[in-house]
Amino acid sequence: MQIVDVNGKTLSNVVKDNNGQLTPTFNKLHFEIPKKHELILNQYQDILEIFQPVVLGDVVGWVRIVYSLDAIKHEEAAIWTSNLTSGFIIIIITIAILIVILRKPVVSIEKYTDFAEKLTQFTGAQTKVDRRSIELFRLGSALNRASLNLYSQHGRLKTILRDMERIAAIAEHSPDIILSVNIDGSIEYLNTTAKNTIKELFESDEPSDILKLMPDSWHKILKRCLTKDASMANIESFLCGNAYLWKFTPLKQHNAVHCHATNITEKKLAENQLTYQANYDLLTDLPNRLLALDRLKQSIKRSRRLKSHTGVLFLGVERLNTVTDTLGHRAGDKIIKEIAVRLTGCIREGDTLARFGGGVFLIILNDLRSALDSKVVAEKTMNTMSEEFIVDNRGFRLGLSIGISSCPDDESDTDKLIRNADIAMQKARENGGNTYQFFDSKFNEQALIKVEMESELRHALDKNEFFLTFQPQIDIVNNKLIGAEALIRWINPKLGFVPPDRFIAVAEDTGLIIPIGEWVLRTACCEAKKWQETLGMPLRVAVNVSARQFIGHDFPATVRRILEETDLSAKNLELEITESLLVEDAQGVVSAINQLKEIGVTLALDDFGTGYSSLSYLKRFPFDILKIDRAFVKDVIENPEDASLCKAIVAIATSLNLMVIGEGVETQEQLEYLRFIGTNIAQGYLYSKPLEVTAFIEYVETHFSIEAVQL
Repeated sequence: MQIVDVNGKTLSNVVKDNNGQLTPTFNKLHFEIPKKHELILNQYQDILEIFQPVVLGDVVGWVRIVYSLDAIKHEEAAIWTSNLTSGFIIIIITIAILIVILRKPVVSIEKYTDFAEKLTQFTGAQTKVDRRSIELFRLGSALNRASLNLYSQHGRLKTILRDMERIAAIAEHSPDIILSVNIDGSIEYLNTTAKNTIKELFESDEPSDILKLMPDSWHKILKRCLTKDASMANIESFLCGNAYLWKFTPLKQHNAVHCHATNITEKKLAENQLTYQANYDLLTDLPNRLLALDRLKQSIKRSRRLKSHTGVLFLGVERLNTVTDTLGHRAGDKIIKEIAVRLTGCIREGDTLARFGGGVFLIILNDLRSALDSKVVAEKTMNTMSEEFIVDNRGFRLGLSIGISSCPDDESDTDKLIRNADIAMQKARENGGNTYQFFDSKFNEQALIKVEMESELRHALDKNEFFLTFQPQIDIVNNKLIGAEALIRWINPKLGFVPPDRFIAVAEDTGLIIPIGEWVLRTACCEAKKWQETLGMPLRVAVNVSARQFIGHDFPATVRRILEETDLSAKNLELEITESLLVEDAQGVVSAINQLKEIGVTLALDDFGTGYSSLSYLKRFPFDILKIDRAFVKDVIENPEDASLCKAIVAIATSLNLMVIGEGVETQEQLEYLRFIGTNIAQGYLYSKPLEVTAFIEYVETHFSIEAVQL
């Protein structure tokens, strides 16, 4: 260390020896003084020189200190040697520790690695989680979750794959046409049905030929599906006599449209057939009631627009049942077809002939100048029907009863027009049939009376407005009373006395005949039982049975129940059945009549000779009595044909061991003739009119003794 004045002259010089002792030296050294008055550090190769100015108001000198760097270098080398040795030892120790510490995690990682490699087996297996560190725990847990997720996803993928395979198989083997069409119109996929359809219809293997089956607006459909991403369905196309129903579904991500077509040719044919059946009569191919009503509506609208008239003819074929009963229903169908052909020839091309069922037809005449113009067509139809019909080499003559109404003269409502024509037809029948009748408003009044009668009839039983009369039946061989026929009578406060021929038909049409008939049967059986108690006579009571009462109900059970309730013996009850009943339901009637026969009641065939198959009925049904209709008895003296018919009936009955009752006997001559030809029983005004209960008892007591009464 030196102390130097401002001129660089050494004032003091001290040196430290190797032992660290300071020794002054007296070497006179001259140093170059620094120009800057500030601390200066200079480092040379082995030394560090420091100049520090001494300031006493001004720089009065410098302190120069020189440090030797050898010791520092030696010390530095020693430090580096020590540090390296320590570091190496530490590294060795650290590695050893790490090997010891990390050995088990490495084993876990190896186990995790092996487990991860097995995840592709999708078994859902789990590995044991190493819990010694958070990282290993999280890694093991993640691997277990991945195993479960992969197992679950693999199961779903397998299911989806199976479904896709199934769907693909269904599509490929579907009976429907399935295809995919690209946005440019090229075919991406065709199923087997589509390919087969191309071969069948076009004899080709070109996939694009399938586009010929597409609807006419196919390109618009394709564009709309893809631009609006919307499906379109229920679009039909027709080609080569085939009908197809299409559905289009966009596959926008593929720029394609999925097309599905069902061949609905058979369905269309079936629909057309159903439509035809719903609108046309299957037997005659004529419009039926439904289509006729629609055409009548159109005709009425047309008549209003053109200020013309519409004529409605309601035609009822007369004596059609004669053919059916004689030759069977197949023959009747042939006749109806022939009638349809004949009537079709009587109308213009723009008019309508419809069949309403059975032997009822309807004609709609358009654009008439007046209602009377319908008369021309009515006469033409009657003339064509007058010609003989030939069926199975047998000739039949039929007739027509025609009712005529018109629009706007009578009505402008379709139902009312037809109803008015029907009413007019019924009036034509009442006038003897085989004629035509224009509708008259007074017919409506009669129809209203019928409606009022129906309304009153519904309450007649509850109001006790019915009562029975009894007409005696006499054994004309021995002049003995054997019983009486029960006949219903009705007196209504509004309608007064209503004859049976007026209200019985209404009761049958409405079904009221069922409760009314049961009331008649029960009341008649009660009275017959009273006769036995009052008169001491086992008289028989005869009750008429309606077809509606007999068919569709367990009539034998009703008879059995009433006999039990009234305690009347079955042999004292006679049931009278008309031939019209036997035509209704032969199989059901046979069963019911056999049951009645087992009960023990007497069975009588009423109005014998007025039907068309009487002999066949006698062979099939176990009747006990035949009743000759009053129409034959009335003219038996004056009319040889009626006399011969009565004689033939008695002969038939005798050969079959049946009793015969003659109805409507009014004169002694009629009685004597019936007795002469072998008739057993008679009833009529010659003996007595129908009598109420009290009068009947007085009649019996007056004219017949107990000994004279036999069964």
